[in-house]
Amino acid sequence: MLKLFARFYFLMVVLVVVVALFSNSVFWYGEHFRAAWFIVFIVVIAAMMLASIYPFYHDFRKLEKLAHQYGEGDFTPSIKISPYAALYRLYKNLLGMGDRIKGLLSAQQELTQAISHELKTPLARLKFAIKLRDEAEANDAINDLDNLISELLLYSNFQTTQLMTQFETIQIKVWLEHFVTEKTSPNSSIQLSFAANKAAEMITVSIAPVYFKKALENLLSNAFRYTKSQIKISLTSDDTFCFISVADDGPGIPEADRAEVFEPFVSLDASRNKELSGHGLGLALVQRIVHAHQGTINIHTSSWNGAEFVIGLPLSHQ
Repeated sequence: MLKLFARFYFLMVVLVVVVALFSNSVFWYGEHFRAAWFIVFIVVIAAMMLASIYPFYHDFRKLEKLAHQYGEGDFTPSIKISPYAALYRLYKNLLGMGDRIKGLLSAQQELTQAISHELKTPLARLKFAIKLRDEAEANDAINDLDNLISELLLYSNFQTTQLMTQFETIQIKVWLEHFVTEKTSPNSSIQLSFAANKAAEMITVSIAPVYFKKALENLLSNAFRYTKSQIKISLTSDDTFCFISVADDGPGIPEADRAEVFEPFVSLDASRNKELSGHGLGLALVQRIVHAHQGTINIHTSSWNGAEFVIGLPLSHQ
């Protein structure tokens, strides 16, 4: 828009100059000359206004066509606008919006297809248990079905805007200590420990506690499902980020498969125990929550040759 204002500013300068010349010179040539000069002046100003407004109008028509294509479901537009155009920023925002809509529609289709597949297993178990009148198996199938539906609802309805009013600035080390204490069971055969380096003692981050706790619970649940004897939650930091890792001593995840882990309903049965595999939504939800916190999540090999999930969160500088 600054380019558009600059054009009109230039137009006004020219207008002032022409009016000054008209008042100082044309006045002495009589009525006919004044009328002729006045007509020329109007034509010149009109032409300059059209020349200034036309590129804006032309680009606006392109944006209108782009919006129409999006409305028709075409998210691969060939329309281009010059980076120097007044409406270029609006054009880039529209392209970004189109990419997000395309991604949401694609994810929704994948989710719909996956739901029908995932619901078959607990329903089949439930039918089988009812036939055998196995109450325990029926209850397990019902619980699995209930957990699957709950995660589906949370995953499909999750929006970044839900977190905007729920962020709190906290000392992450204290918060993690409380979390680990809450999740530690004295009767468990799995050892759960926590460690933080000295640089992370007093650092603060902005998180939505309810959602971020859900993300850590999913990572911890995944670790408990596959570990042999121990899980370690660690906290480190640098100048701009803190890093929270959840490491186990299980079979680990092959490097070639790590990108797929965060896809909904993906279960890496080749590297993990198929009998222990879940619904494949937990880690997909973790990634959504972490990205909503402007963070990162990566998978490494732990010091025990198991899996290590590392969350990176930007520090909050108060």
